[in-house]
Amino acid sequence: MESVLDFSEMYRRVGVSRDQDILAVVNAMPEPRRSEAHAAIAAVETEALQAMVLTSGALQLGAWCAARGIPMGLVTRNTASSVAFFHDKHWSPRRPFSPAVARDHGLEHKPHPAALLHCSSVWGVDPSCCVMIGDSPRDDIVAGRRAGMLTILLAGSTGRLARGANASAVAAQLDGERVPHATAESLDGVPALLEQLFQVCEQDAV
Repeated sequence: MESVLDFSEMYRRVGVSRDQDILAVVNAMPEPRRSEAHAAIAAVETEALQAMVLTSGALQLGAWCAARGIPMGLVTRNTASSVAFFHDKHWSPRRPFSPAVARDHGLEHKPHPAALLHCSSVWGVDPSCCVMIGDSPRDDIVAGRRAGMLTILLAGSTGRLARGANASAVAAQLDGERVPHATAESLDGVPALLEQLFQVCEQDAV
């Protein structure tokens, strides 16, 4: 999905600075402040749902994976209700992402690798032959690396880091666990990257 969430407004309503992990800060709050903060986050997310549109290349990538029998999971810091809305409005009648792990499913949220490892476990696939695709170096790429997965950063027009930026230039600004194995400016370029990454995975297993 194209991200239309107003993160500045979300952080403002909760009273958290943008350099902090908002969910980590909120979960550490005492009650009733924690519940109030979660409600404020959910309100901003709900306001954004109606404006969401599918990211360019999403349907094509879904068809590419389906044709090859590749399972697709969804790991999000949003709520399960947001995931249900996405499946009903934007992904039906296609096969839902499974597993689809939201922040209210009881697993540690990204950048913790728990949700990604849950996906690979459900599929019965070694994490090293799974790929995490995301637009957040801090959350998606770090979680993927910590899970032992290959990672693709969407660093161009669909990315939060630098809209419209050259993917390679964006990746060059990153360091440590935030460095992806590959970059794409949008989902349109992901199938070709997946073919390369899966080939690398197969070679490593020989």
